[in-house]
Amino acid sequence: MKTFLTLILRECQAIFRIRFVPLWAALWLFCFALWTFFGSRFFETGEASLRGPLQVLPWLFTALMPLLASQLWHAEARPGYEQWLQSSGLGGLKRITAQCIAGSLVSLVLILGTVPMALTVMLMGPLDKGMWLSSLLGLWCFSVWQLALSGLFMRLFKRIGTALLASMIVLSLVQAMGSPDLVDQITRMFPWIHGHVLNGISPLSHLDTMKRGVVDNRNLSFFFGGTLWLLAAQILLQRKQRTLSLRGQYVPPRAFWVLMDLWLIAGLVFVALTQKPFMRFDLSDEKLYSLSDGSRSLLNAMNESVSIKLYFSRSHPLMDPLQRIHGHRIQELLEAYVAYLPKKMKLEVLDPRPDTSLEAEARWEGLKGLRTAKGDIYLGAVFTQGQKTLRIPYFDPRKETQIEYELSEVFVKLNQTVKPILGVITSLPMVSERDDEGPRLRPDWAVVEALRGFYQITRLPVDVKEIPENISSLMVIHPKSISELTEYAIDQFVLRGGHLVLAVDPFCETELSYNNPGGSNPLKMSSTLPILFPAWGVDFDPTRMVGDAARSGRQVTLQKVANNPFHVNLIDKDLNRQHQITRTIHQLLFPEPGWLDIKPQPNRKWEILVQSSDKSGLLSTEAAAYMSPQQLTQQLKPDGTMRTIAGILSGHWTTAFPEKPFDSPIVQHREKTEQPTSIVLFADTDFLADPHAVEKLQVMSQMLIRPRNDNLSLLTHAVEFLGGNRDLISIRSGGSVHRSLTRLEEYEEQVRQPWLETEDKLSARIADIERQIGDLQVQEESTASILSKEQERQLRRLRETEAGLWTERRLVREKARFQPDNIRRLIVTAHLGFLPILIVALGFRRKLREVREVRRAQRHLKEQT
Repeated sequence: MKTFLTLILRECQAIFRIRFVPLWAALWLFCFALWTFFGSRFFETGEASLRGPLQVLPWLFTALMPLLASQLWHAEARPGYEQWLQSSGLGGLKRITAQCIAGSLVSLVLILGTVPMALTVMLMGPLDKGMWLSSLLGLWCFSVWQLALSGLFMRLFKRIGTALLASMIVLSLVQAMGSPDLVDQITRMFPWIHGHVLNGISPLSHLDTMKRGVVDNRNLSFFFGGTLWLLAAQILLQRKQRTLSLRGQYVPPRAFWVLMDLWLIAGLVFVALTQKPFMRFDLSDEKLYSLSDGSRSLLNAMNESVSIKLYFSRSHPLMDPLQRIHGHRIQELLEAYVAYLPKKMKLEVLDPRPDTSLEAEARWEGLKGLRTAKGDIYLGAVFTQGQKTLRIPYFDPRKETQIEYELSEVFVKLNQTVKPILGVITSLPMVSERDDEGPRLRPDWAVVEALRGFYQITRLPVDVKEIPENISSLMVIHPKSISELTEYAIDQFVLRGGHLVLAVDPFCETELSYNNPGGSNPLKMSSTLPILFPAWGVDFDPTRMVGDAARSGRQVTLQKVANNPFHVNLIDKDLNRQHQITRTIHQLLFPEPGWLDIKPQPNRKWEILVQSSDKSGLLSTEAAAYMSPQQLTQQLKPDGTMRTIAGILSGHWTTAFPEKPFDSPIVQHREKTEQPTSIVLFADTDFLADPHAVEKLQVMSQMLIRPRNDNLSLLTHAVEFLGGNRDLISIRSGGSVHRSLTRLEEYEEQVRQPWLETEDKLSARIADIERQIGDLQVQEESTASILSKEQERQLRRLRETEAGLWTERRLVREKARFQPDNIRRLIVTAHLGFLPILIVALGFRRKLREVREVRRAQRHLKEQT
């Protein structure tokens, strides 16, 4: 064992003693940093991820691993090496194994060279550490597999140049095996070859899976099993070459044939293990590729078996790489569903190529294909349970974080016999309207469309006097100018144990999008419950709205994008992470919200769900109605208070109406609740409108909807928490983490803040001087006289001062822009220059030390002679 370890150490030293190794390592880090910051546009995308630069490393390994193998597997070129092996008694098996281990250690050192970049990204934003570690593991397995394949070519060819060229060509071809164009050509030439089999033997397909954070038996079997299989082939080849050199002609012994049979059997086992998953690890931080507890609970409630057909055009030559990755993730999740309930679920993955019977079947099933020059691309699924069939016509890659919810939603619908009724009272056009013949005159808002999958939506009149008994859940959204009888109906609905979700607003800008009489008057765009709120202990001011200087959201005005502190963009730290409604919520946008203040009452519990930061302030809606985002920023005065925007009020309730109103149709007047119930309150309604919650894209005849944030999830969570399926709450927003460069942006904002404050002071002085100049000009025009010399000198001084302030403000603005850019330049310079130069300097220092030792030894030998 000691001799074997000595051999491994000797092989490693032979690699690191190569003269150009430090230069290669420095060039490696330089290229990786160059591709990170410029090739993958790291700062432009603003994503704390190394997914882009890690894509190029496999192709760099294609050239590097054959070079490494040429140094390891041509050991006989080193003087004294063969004699040392014979004297140590190491056979071919130990020799080849030691060489592979030494090469894998060298490749591991190269891969670990990306750690400084990962640490830098972690300092700038929330890097998915599990996904990054899985990517490094995949790259290491991939490099070892390439090393073993290159070593086989080194033994097949006697000349190093021929072996290098052959191994690079074969490695490139094998890596390209997962290319859609090549797969399409092969499957067309040989119809009996399935595309998924070619993807199964493609190293890049397994590597891409590990880069997403998923490690299963197929990946490990491919890389480790393939490496052992290639090493076994080297041992057989080495034994054959040794027998030829000893006997002159090759007569294979019986043991050789036994080993050959075992080698072939191992290859068949290896291929079998790479086809079906039975062991799977999800290393991503948010467990994006694993079934959540909510999904498992939903599957446990399944009564009948489900047949699933996934139509995935994986071999289509024009399929976008992001679509293909998205399709593989859908397939992996469906396989996880089937693995959890193998007796009740059956999955069939189909590849509908153009002009085939499968394409006709996909169209007949109602799936929507994306038109291309070479035929339609399909990525949809059909779910069948008994006589019930549901389908997802197209999986939108932009809704990647919603896949598990989208799939689990289908299983809930399949298992649901009767939908509960959800009543909606609103003065906004949320619910679609129909004419007498039935077609919709106006589509549903996205939030209503999402709720229709689980509820029967019933829109009640704004002046409704009684809530029907068959309605157990009620949404009251923007109850503008609500009547006393409607408030009484809501009061009695809560007292009978109904579930209420209530949203009011001090300034509903959504009204401006519709022809609403009086909608342009800010005093007529608010809503509240004037009777119920005081009785419930809710303090809500409908005349003032909340702004947050630390949570400014982006607003598009006149084709310009500007930060608006009254478009409050809240993040994780502003949410109640302990409550089930907001546990999986990550980002919310509230345009011009109000705030809620609850007075303590006996037998009543108030839980804050969403609140602003301590940089919030208030502004009158009448004053802010016609201000630009820049003016709103100047008017906001933070007062250090954190204001509640959403919360849940639970406990026992008493009526707000001591006596029943005279003309109310409600028969039974309730005084209090028998059981405790809850009300979810929101101090904003605009957050539900489509422009603030979703992005819509028309693809052929289908409208694709992608969430901009978690606004819709917040409301649907509230409805499901009060009276719906709570298992879906843990699924809906799972994985929707925004991995932006938050820490870098916060630091840049701190650096920029002093300059912005200076700019505001200069702008205020400029505005004051412009006012003084305007007064003098008005005085000159009104009196139709010439200004006195003193006034002319004053005007000249004001203009000179104004010009100087303009110049000073321009310089301040340049510095405010330069400081963040300077931070980014420093990061880029450190990785492009400092680390590579440091490695070259260390290598140069080691080389000088070796030269000194050689000269010292020569002097010592000369002195002895």
